[in-house]
Amino acid sequence: MQKNRMTQALVIALAVLLVTAWTNLAAAPDKLKPGDKAPDFTLKDVNTGKMVTLSDFTNKKIVIVHFWKAK
Repeated sequence: MQKNRMTQALVIALAVLLVTAWTNLAAAPDKLKPGDKAPDFTLKDVNTGKMVTLSDFTNKKIVIVHFWKAK
């Protein structure tokens, strides 16, 4: 009897895992590939508080965006 319950629990857990994985994959947006153009976005400059948009740097050769973990 206990073996049957363990099997049922395992099957349910596996089903939940598969449904969750399928849902996440189906909802995932297309990923960028190397060489793809980055989508335009706007962020606040932490030093000045001014809003900065990626497209402001269109003619720059290299743009580095650094995100760090907030405490």
